[in-house]
Amino acid sequence: VVAFGFMMLIAMLITMSVSLLLFPALLSLLKANTETDDFAFITAGLQATRRLVERAPWACIVVVVLLFSLLLPGLMRLNVENSFINYFASDTQVYQELRFIDQEFGGSTPLDIVINLEPEDGDSNLLLSAKQFNQLHVAHAAVAAFAASGNVTSLVNFTTLARQLNDDKPLTEYELNSIYRLLDEKVASQLVGAYLSDEPLQARISTRIQDTTAGLDREQLMQQLNQDLQSVGLTPQQYSLTNLFVLYQDILSRLFDSQIKTLGLVYLAMAILLLLIFRSVKIAVIALIPNVCTTLGILGLIGWLGIPLDIMTITIAAIAMGIAVDDTIHFVHNYLKAPRGQALQNSFAHTGIAMLFTSTVIAAGFAIFGFSSFLPSVYFGLLTAAAMLMALAADLTILPALLSRFVQPAASEKTQ
Repeated sequence: VVAFGFMMLIAMLITMSVSLLLFPALLSLLKANTETDDFAFITAGLQATRRLVERAPWACIVVVVLLFSLLLPGLMRLNVENSFINYFASDTQVYQELRFIDQEFGGSTPLDIVINLEPEDGDSNLLLSAKQFNQLHVAHAAVAAFAASGNVTSLVNFTTLARQLNDDKPLTEYELNSIYRLLDEKVASQLVGAYLSDEPLQARISTRIQDTTAGLDREQLMQQLNQDLQSVGLTPQQYSLTNLFVLYQDILSRLFDSQIKTLGLVYLAMAILLLLIFRSVKIAVIALIPNVCTTLGILGLIGWLGIPLDIMTITIAAIAMGIAVDDTIHFVHNYLKAPRGQALQNSFAHTGIAMLFTSTVIAAGFAIFGFSSFLPSVYFGLLTAAAMLMALAADLTILPALLSRFVQPAASEKTQ
């Protein structure tokens, strides 16, 4: 995400250089033509919107706010429940191969439970005491009880094998210890080394979660696993969950938390920049409102659609706001420089049509991602395109309504 931010910053610097140097130089080589009516039907639509805003600014504000408010409950439905296999469409070869591995080879995402065993008083030559073996058996059974648990391996598998070799008769801890001591050191390391360490004394239960399990909720699974392990006598200090499953879930959770902080910083930074540009708290707040509506609206839409947040979709709101605020600044600047009585008309006729073209082109460009087989790219492209159209709608409705109601064009004062 950080690298993506720097890439966008560099791209914007290049774009500004080209737009302010190369493009004007090329234009200077062409003849200036008078304005034509090639897009009269678009201009007519924009002027109709302008008349609506002029006649009923408060009604326009209320309607737009209510429409965006309908999306806000979706914020409560946002989640980061996702898995790598769900990044691909179900009809792709990658998805089918991952699904085969997941179902036929005992799961695809590793999860380990590391249990800290307290040394027992007594024979220090024992591998584990009977109490420790029993505790390990119960914890192993608790992990294996989940429908999403694939292969589960630990020292319990070692004792189960020994029992099968002993005519299904359980072995005592002394017999198990004797078998372990009689094994070749290399063989013992291969059989037991991954599941038991001496210093500190720890036992490991390894499993692989089957990501294709119907209705799998990874955060809920971790919470339930913690409860089950504690119900069999383990304290939170005696064990820890680790491996890729925990790491991936932790990354997504941290991304979700950072998204809230990022949006807050974006709002603050945008407010400061708008204040520096327009030198008015009132105008800065008005210019910020449509962008806040857009970011919250697109996040609400993501929640209503049930699309889980991931490394790509979680950046959509901030990216959309960074791009869409350009239209806001252009519209407000044009409005403030226009003479009284013509501010909205000029803004819609010139800036409005430019905003419509640029937003449509940007939305179409992002929508190209919809043809990808990598679902995060599909969601990123389509949702960013939707955010651009939301921003355009807000900038052509609630923004001019607020400006016409609370701000007088600066040029009007000079003409008087």
